[in-house]
Amino acid sequence: MHVSLRLNAQGRRRGPVTAVALALAAAAVISGPALAAQPPWYASSVRCYYEADGTGGRLLAGIVVTPPDLYADYGTQTVGWRFVVRRSRNWDVGPWKITYRSPIQQAEATVNQPGAFAAMSVGVRVPNVEDKSAIRYRVTLKMLWYASDGSVSSRVRHRMLNLKWYANGSLKGEADYCPAILDTSP
Repeated sequence: MHVSLRLNAQGRRRGPVTAVALALAAAAVISGPALAAQPPWYASSVRCYYEADGTGGRLLAGIVVTPPDLYADYGTQTVGWRFVVRRSRNWDVGPWKITYRSPIQQAEATVNQPGAFAAMSVGVRVPNVEDKSAIRYRVTLKMLWYASDGSVSSRVRHRMLNLKWYANGSLKGEADYCPAILDTSP
């Protein structure tokens, strides 16, 4: 299930808005100065790290995800996040199989202060198949807002699009996925 997200000028979630109000707001933004609002996952990033595979190539070894900026809907509220890794063995065609779900981190947030979270990571074991170049990994963030009774009051899911590839400490590329193996040809 994918939930759409509406943001206020500070980049925070807000309640339902009518189509007329959205049209008026869009017109004001287009005619006025651009707002600096960003969705909560905009602060998050994904880095894929590669190590030598013994044949001159670079094999995916780990994925590190930095947390999103999650604010409370009201007062002080518990918020949480996790990430999910999916793998396709057939380029971008799929099927996409979940290979990892991180634990959920929770923190207290206010309407002015996001929850204090830490980055999370996972080691990756690339399947031992003949054509590793067909294997792709994607990362999805799951963000949660909790009611006072501890139940989830709302959630947002976002597939990350700018995954950065690092080998030997330097950026080697980026895309909406991380390949299992980096091409090291000149």
